[in-house]
Amino acid sequence: MSAGADRAGADRAGADRAGGGARRPVVLALLTTYLPGYRSGGPLRTLANMVEHLGERFAFRVVTRDRDMGAAQPYEGVARGVWVGVGRASVLYLAVSLATAYRVVRAIRRTPHDVLYVNSFFAPLFSIVPLLARRFGLIPRRPVIVATRGEMAPSALGQKERKKQLFIALSRFLGLHRDVWWQVSSPYEQADLIRRLGVDEGRVLVAPNAPSGLGSTEDVRVPPHDPLRAVFVARIAPMKNLPFALDVLAKVDRDVVFDVYGTVEDRAYFEACLRALEGMRGRVRAAYHGPLPHDDVARVLAEHHLLFFPTQGENYGHVIAEALAVGTPVLISDRTPWRDLEAQGAGWDLPLEDPRRFVEVIEAYADTREEERARLRASTLRYAAARMQDPEVLRQNVVMFETALGQARGPG
Repeated sequence: MSAGADRAGADRAGADRAGGGARRPVVLALLTTYLPGYRSGGPLRTLANMVEHLGERFAFRVVTRDRDMGAAQPYEGVARGVWVGVGRASVLYLAVSLATAYRVVRAIRRTPHDVLYVNSFFAPLFSIVPLLARRFGLIPRRPVIVATRGEMAPSALGQKERKKQLFIALSRFLGLHRDVWWQVSSPYEQADLIRRLGVDEGRVLVAPNAPSGLGSTEDVRVPPHDPLRAVFVARIAPMKNLPFALDVLAKVDRDVVFDVYGTVEDRAYFEACLRALEGMRGRVRAAYHGPLPHDDVARVLAEHHLLFFPTQGENYGHVIAEALAVGTPVLISDRTPWRDLEAQGAGWDLPLEDPRRFVEVIEAYADTREEERARLRASTLRYAAARMQDPEVLRQNVVMFETALGQARGPG
């Protein structure tokens, strides 16, 4: 990244104006992958949605890598080392060979900003390095918001547990997070964060994830009544719990088509899932179709009767929101913020400790008549519209940034 590119980014960041000529506060966000990527899932979608909703109120600058998760090649046609416009944000894509601690710290130093927004607790280059640099005075001391994105849930901490526990202890010793603000998306995530890190509740800001736009249902192709078509869309990783879904389906005595989409995160884990998937017997036909570009997610979800996603934990669950938004009911675990779905006529959230209940729901749903499924699709759409058009969600996100800036107030 050239000094000229740094200056150009700094000039642009400093010149941002909102309506009436007022300067918009600059939010400098750090994230391992950003648009046009799609393989990393939730954090990317969360930030992209936030930028779309709040981009007129805050000037977002994003520093990220030049390629999608697991990709060997950079994004095609995307300039590297210079600030480029992506939607309502300006983005600096760092070439992988140049995405070093030095380059990340230099980008932060040379980009005027009012808030530093860190989208992970454990990401080495885009969380640990900036907080170390801040601790030792290598970057400007601005307010910092750390969004843990569900990383403090017991199921998440159980993955690579020893390594994570070591870093938590080290971060406490060094005081890396001594005066940061914490973003959580729900009271459940807040409880996990306080229980695990013992942070001051007064420094925790509850700001639910900004929703994607509601999917258009005008061209939705409702799937034929039989057989029941279920879909799984998520990273192929232990937290997403694909083996549980396959174990449940192996016990289902109904005709079911089960389509699996997702980016492979752990090759050995994927191979085990693939063997189980290809070994399915009985009345369930299952297949893996590879990663699903985000532009195709709504269409694929709408072409199925059910999203079957027994995740071990989500701080939000974008694919759940996207399924609901196109009228596809969901069958999920009770480890997400999406609760009491059956009472809302939008699906089921069940405890993973009772796999037989999942079997019963799938079999009962497979037996429903076409008009009953149409009613469920309609009630799912109503629930999604009410949940995702709630202005309180965006208000809480505005308050989060303004609290960090020392200007806590409503959106006005």
